[in-house]
Amino acid sequence: MSLHRLVQVVIREQMKPEEVRLWSQRVVRMMHAVFPEGRAGTWDQGEVETWGKCERYLVQALACISLLAGLEKELPEASALLLKVGRYLVRRTRLREAGSVLEQAIRLGEQYYGDKHPALIPFLVLQGERLWREGKYALAEALNERAKAIEELHPGSPYVQVGEILNNLALLAWEQGKFEQAKSLFHQSLLMQEQQGQPDPLGIASTINNLALLAWKQGKFEQAEPLFQRALQIREQILKPDHPDVAHSLYNLAVLYRDQGRYEQAEPLFQHALRLQEQVLGPEHLLLADTLINLAVLYRNQNHYEQAEPLFQRALQIREQTLGPEHHIVARSLYNLAVLYRDQGRYEQAESLFQRTLHIQRQELGPDHSTVGRSLNGLAVLYREQGKFAQAKPLFEQALHIHEQVFGLEHPEVAASLHDLAILYIKQRNDEQAELLLRRALHIREQYLDSLHPDRARSLTALVQLYRRRGQGERADMLMQQAGAIFEQPFSPDPPSM
Repeated sequence: MSLHRLVQVVIREQMKPEEVRLWSQRVVRMMHAVFPEGRAGTWDQGEVETWGKCERYLVQALACISLLAGLEKELPEASALLLKVGRYLVRRTRLREAGSVLEQAIRLGEQYYGDKHPALIPFLVLQGERLWREGKYALAEALNERAKAIEELHPGSPYVQVGEILNNLALLAWEQGKFEQAKSLFHQSLLMQEQQGQPDPLGIASTINNLALLAWKQGKFEQAEPLFQRALQIREQILKPDHPDVAHSLYNLAVLYRDQGRYEQAEPLFQHALRLQEQVLGPEHLLLADTLINLAVLYRNQNHYEQAEPLFQRALQIREQTLGPEHHIVARSLYNLAVLYRDQGRYEQAESLFQRTLHIQRQELGPDHSTVGRSLNGLAVLYREQGKFAQAKPLFEQALHIHEQVFGLEHPEVAASLHDLAILYIKQRNDEQAELLLRRALHIREQYLDSLHPDRARSLTALVQLYRRRGQGERADMLMQQAGAIFEQPFSPDPPSM
């Protein structure tokens, strides 16, 4: 495998076709044997160590693709090797590279096994995960539905992971704002897992955790907390106290407490989760970045900017070192720093970071990705706060258009875009347009969010401000009573982290 490529070409041209075929089979089988399997769903140090081995073998594994022509129906190791490579690339969020590899893996698998064989399930599920991460929810849903149909034809197959596909479909429904559908699918997945002959408690804990996250997303904090606690309890009973999954449960609870304004409870949980991750995964592991960012948001919410900034900077450094400076996940860190600088009034630095964020996201994810919409909205808020209304308005409108295209006309992200554009109209004294947008945003939030969710209070108080300015005191007072019940609940008023 270490011969110069030109030497390889010369040797290959001197070989007979049957010799080329034989050696191609041997090379593919050898690469399949040595390329690490990877352990889906795990984030311990062993998983990190396989990444180094995967990267060392990656060039040779990709070179094997040129050897696969004509071997489709006689070499199952071919599709299996590409599945391993695709799984590694997805785990490292190298999604574009993973896409072409997994497309070929599925094609080879279909040619070898047939298009309804259960061996295709992991191929379809992994490609679905890649598309989900790229925000291509409809395509991801179609692949998971196909995997589900195959699974139903082959109950009891070793390729079937009970409840996994339902869990994936629930996550996709959630992303599209179909919260009730997501909840139903999570419960179906949980029931299937609990009723199987030998239930997997860690799989059950993961589904319970997802139900908690869904409740949290909707602002149903009282429902979310006992679910997070139950998932944590299961993990603590089975795993070591310093296992990353235990740390992740602590982290989830910390985020919940932070968003309720229970900062004194949230901070030690963030710190504890961070210590566990550093001990097990090392100080530069990619997972640490999420914890650092959300701890920084905790400090930002309390206006402790001097504590927040170094955490945001450290998270950015970890992501740049691990993924490269132009990766779309690096852009999330840039976005969070930009919001911090905007809140501090450091507008020139904030604008530069928003612009860099948008450049990376457009290059990596395309101009119509949902994260591009969020970043456009963030930049528009920056211009609005500086009184640059002419620059802000087209950005708000672009953000709204993207979110409507990605999520549909009724989704919490669409409501957020409507609300922010309405605030611009209020500042411009365009009250008629502002009222239309605020009422539409409130309608969406009433449909999808808990009655005490802080975003509903934001819509109500903006309308109160509008009506009082127009001398409509009775309408304002009525809405203020509704908002007052929400204001009695602690919550985090700041922008979300990415």
